[in-house]
Order: sequence, then C-alpha cells, then structure tokens
Amino acid sequence: MRKKIPGILSAFMTCTLIIGTVTTQKSSIAADLDTYFSDDNASYYILLLNDDSNDLSDETYEDDSEDNNDEDNNDNYSPSPSPTVVPPDTTVPNPTTTQPQAEQTPAATTTTAPTQDTNPFPEYADPNEDYFEIDITSTFKSSTAKKYYCRGGRAYAKKYTPSLSISWNEFDEAAYYEIYKSTSMDEEPEYVDETDESEYIDTEVVPGKTYYYTIHAFLTDEDEEDGDGLEYELISHVAEAEASTSAIKPAVKISYKKYKGTKYALINYNKYTGDSQEIQVKNGKKWKFYKPLSGKISSRTLCFKPSAVTKEIRISTYYKVGGKKKYSAWSNTLKIKQ
Repeated sequence: MRKKIPGILSAFMTCTLIIGTVTTQKSSIAADLDTYFSDDNASYYILLLNDDSNDLSDETYEDDSEDNNDEDNNDNYSPSPSPTVVPPDTTVPNPTTTQPQAEQTPAATTTTAPTQDTNPFPEYADPNEDYFEIDITSTFKSSTAKKYYCRGGRAYAKKYTPSLSISWNEFDEAAYYEIYKSTSMDEEPEYVDETDESEYIDTEVVPGKTYYYTIHAFLTDEDEEDGDGLEYELISHVAEAEASTSAIKPAVKISYKKYKGTKYALINYNKYTGDSQEIQVKNGKKWKFYKPLSGKISSRTLCFKPSAVTKEIRISTYYKVGGKKKYSAWSNTLKIKQ
C-alpha cells in the first residue's frame, strides 16, 4: 500500500505539470492573439504553428503517463515553444509616388497668320458703295454650220443659240474678273468662268429663264508684278436678266441637185434658232403647211422634190419653252424653180 502511494503522487504531479504547461501555453497563445489582433491590421495576420505537436485542442491531446514520466525524469525537457504569429508584409505604397503614365500627344496648336491690310485701295473701301455698272442684253451666238447629205447633194444649217451678253465698267487695277451666276436669289452663286475683259457672253442659258449674275474684280497694286503686291477682291451687286424667248428670223436659200435623173431642192440655213421648223408653201393665194418638211431639222427636212403646184415656200423655226412653242418670224419667200 505504501509503495503505491508514491506512484500515485508521482502520476498526480505529472498531470499537474502537464495541465500547468498546457494552461501556460494557452495563456501565451491568447496573449499573443490579443496583442496581434488588437492591431488595426489584425485581419491581415496569419497564425502559424511550428508543427502538429503545437495543436493543443482537446481532440488531439492524449494523456500518456509513460511519456510524461520520461518528460518528468528528463532534466533537459522543455515545453514546446509558443506558436509564432508572422504578420504579412503590410507595406502600403506611398500615395505620393508618381505612377508611370501613357505618353500623350500634345494638342495641335493653331498658328495665326500675321494681320495685314487686306484693302490696299482706300477708294474702294466703302462696303455700302456699289462700284459696278453692269449691263446684260439678250443675244444669240452662232455655232459651226452643220452639213447634211441629201439625195446626192449637201445642205447646211448654221444654228444660233440664245445667249446673255454681260458687260461692266472696267477697273484699271483689275488683273482679272470672275463671273458667278444662279437661277434664284436664294441660291449660292456658282462659278462660271474667268476673263481679263470687262464683258462676257454666257451661252449656257435656256430661253425664257431668268439668271442672276455677280462679278468679282480682283484688284492688284503696282508691286504685284514683283510678287510682293496685295490683292483685293471687289464684289459687285447682283444683276438679273432673262434669256430671250424669241427665235430669230431664219435666213435661208434654195439650191438644186439632180439625183438619178430627178431634180431636188435643198434648203440651206445661213442662220436659224431652235431645233425644229415649219414650212409653208403657196400655189396661188393661200399658204398651206407642208408637213413632209416640218419637224426636226435634218437631212430629211432639208431636201424635197419641186412640184408643178409649188411656186413659193417660206420657213419658220421654233423651240419649246415650258411646253409651248416659241416661233420665229417667217423667212423671206423663196421662189421654187420647176
């Protein structure tokens, strides 16, 4: 009985020592946790245990008396070191550190040209003054005569087209002029042509249509020949005119040609306007329309057979404006030779 008491006491003391050691380790861990997790950055700390023997949970601890006796009898025994908590690198980047940025293309800069006197002609400096005198007249411009072959013969017709002749006062300082026109006051004028004369004939017009013209005079001073002179653009007022709706009186003559033993009369136009013609013949007192020669001016309508009943012939030409025929005056009367 006495021999068992020391053993029991020894076991009791060993258990007490182990419990104390465990309590001390748990207290140490708790202190460490309180210390590290009380910091503002505690959420970034990591609890590291040295090895599996440092896990002091109730589920993994075993009471081994024999091992405890060995620990108790081992003068070199020392409890396992407390778990070490290693904080991560919490270095915060310096907010003042300049971060690299993408290279930016510098904005384009506008260079302003040096200001200079744009009007070297003070006599034309009044913007409210009209320095132009423009005159527009309706006229006709001729084209090259067109030749038609008919029954072995050759007839010809020289057409005149309605035109507008524009003239204006000449400026001694003008190097050249530009002509602009539109078909309405509300339209932006379009460039027509350039000339160094103070007149211009516009053939690109339609009979009966109104056109609006503006003249631009480009003035240069005496130094312009040296390349150092200044140029000034003087713009006229708007001048309007209507292209003629009248066809001019045709100038015609008759020539004759025999073809395969038959005599033919050929009509030659020295001057005419329009694209079509109407022909009247007279064999007595009344004029009658001669339809075979009426219609578009062509080889078919410029050649016909003289008839014993046809004594005289006259011709009128026309063009259409707005769906209506605009006739010329009748030509001079031609006598037909039989």
